[in-house]
Amino acid sequence: MTPMNTPPYFVDYRSNQSLDGIGDDEIIYYFAYGSNLDKEQIEHRRLIGSRTLWQNDPAVEVKKAVPMGIAILEGYALNFNKLNSIKYGSHFASIAPKTNATVEGVIYQLDKKFIQILDYFEGVSSNQYTRELVTVALKIQGKADELVPALVYIAHTNASIKTGEQGTPTKTYLDTILRGAINFGLSQETIAKLETWPTAKQ
Repeated sequence: MTPMNTPPYFVDYRSNQSLDGIGDDEIIYYFAYGSNLDKEQIEHRRLIGSRTLWQNDPAVEVKKAVPMGIAILEGYALNFNKLNSIKYGSHFASIAPKTNATVEGVIYQLDKKFIQILDYFEGVSSNQYTRELVTVALKIQGKADELVPALVYIAHTNASIKTGEQGTPTKTYLDTILRGAINFGLSQETIAKLETWPTAKQ
């Protein structure tokens, strides 16, 4: 298994760092913990994003997301503190640093163009989410976990509710995350947390 890239790209990674230094065919690991756990959604985003970002160049190919397996991010906790600018009173998933906490998700293998599509959908240019670099433990059946660098999207502070408050997702949005979590075989602890999370009024 080949890690995403080699220094100097990782050495001093900054939020939303330019992808110019990555080759078009280079492997990039992406850690999904929210609605992109759902395989149907991430494939839909690939198709729609390709048509939107490269509408004048239909020959552009964005490779499909390849699931690599379940992964654990230590020192962070899942929350739903990202403001939903479309549906007032509901929120999207994010993560935040927290001692002795973990976030369970899935690693996808993507190419650079797919990351550009995710930047578009996650609103990186408008400060909705920031693209960060973290180290996650990728679970490999029959072997020890492998620590790998992966990109992750975290809600921008200006697009989040106040620290200490807890947001509520819509049931439709939460069901999308839950469907992905179940299909990938995430732990019963994670699934139970999602199943019991309060939802916004529809």
